[in-house]
Amino acid sequence: MGLSTTSEHINLIVPLHEHGPFGWIESPVNGTVITENELVHFVGATNSTEGNITVEWTSDIGGFLSSQKEFSRSLSAGTHTITFRVRDERNEWSEPDSIVVIVEEEKKEPMVAETDRTWLHIGIILMIGGLFLTYATHEIKARRSEER
Repeated sequence: MGLSTTSEHINLIVPLHEHGPFGWIESPVNGTVITENELVHFVGATNSTEGNITVEWTSDIGGFLSSQKEFSRSLSAGTHTITFRVRDERNEWSEPDSIVVIVEEEKKEPMVAETDRTWLHIGIILMIGGLFLTYATHEIKARRSEER
């Protein structure tokens, strides 16, 4: 009994984007805390390297933010859920990637009106002037009583 061997070749075709595009947020990190009017730098990435790629950044408070992979901007006060997603050349959107960015209100220094400052200065001057006047009056009375 002899052994015989046969050889068969099977060709498989596997699509590169079997599961569609994939996108993720690289920056900022989840839980980032900033203040109003402070710029925050956003960076998104994708596994798709072919064709025309579209990206979308949104905030649950501010709505649409950008269609660029990387950008900087400020956000309004509040706790923002930031979402990033990617659309590939076949018009398929990725699952969204989300983070939270906390934006605190900018602390504002209480403003003193210029007229309040002016009256404060006048009051101090009058008070100091009054002390000198009182001192001078006592000195004059003391000298007169010595002269008598």
